[in-house]
Amino acid sequence: MTVRLVLLGAPGSGKGTQGKRLADHFGIAHISTGDLIRDQIARGTAFGLKVEEGIAAGNFVSDNDIVNLVSERLSEPDATGYVLDGFPRDVAQAVIFEQDFEEASGGLRTIELSVTPETVLERLAGRLVCPQCDAVYHETYCPPKTTGRCDNDGSDLVRRPDDEPVAILHRLDIYEQVTLPLRAFYAERSLLDTIPAEDDPDVVFRRILEVVTHKSVI
Repeated sequence: MTVRLVLLGAPGSGKGTQGKRLADHFGIAHISTGDLIRDQIARGTAFGLKVEEGIAAGNFVSDNDIVNLVSERLSEPDATGYVLDGFPRDVAQAVIFEQDFEEASGGLRTIELSVTPETVLERLAGRLVCPQCDAVYHETYCPPKTTGRCDNDGSDLVRRPDDEPVAILHRLDIYEQVTLPLRAFYAERSLLDTIPAEDDPDVVFRRILEVVTHKSVI
């Protein structure tokens, strides 16, 4: 079957971790708007320069810019099946996706990863990333073998600007105001399943697979 998933959840809910695992498991594309935007910033494109300051402050990119990025990525050969992580961000984007991407959005399922704000703050405040290979660590739960250094290439680990405490709180506020209405949008279409995501990533992954394969959530 062709698997097409949208992952919903607050920043730090595990969308990136689970999106990559699902993509590997089903052999489909993991399309993360965060990754697409960071790539644009790293390459110094006109788009990247345009959005960099706002991203560092925890703000969202405009609907038009995001739709264009995702449209370009969905046109690539490996994106017949996919996991969308960070798109749609709001109801307006969901409507565009439903109407303008009718073929690409056929058979869509939506998985919401449910976590508390306290968990979000704990996860993101301790997150460190490698600027070279994009490996992700956590100061408490998944520390590197050498403090401050990537296990893969020895690069100095960094904290993303949008993972600073002030930016995290701002991102949560925006998520509650802008993105949470997507829950009702997809629930009304019987396309939404909510997964408890406070547990170990392996447990959460099994729960998602059970939903996707039409089994009961444990």
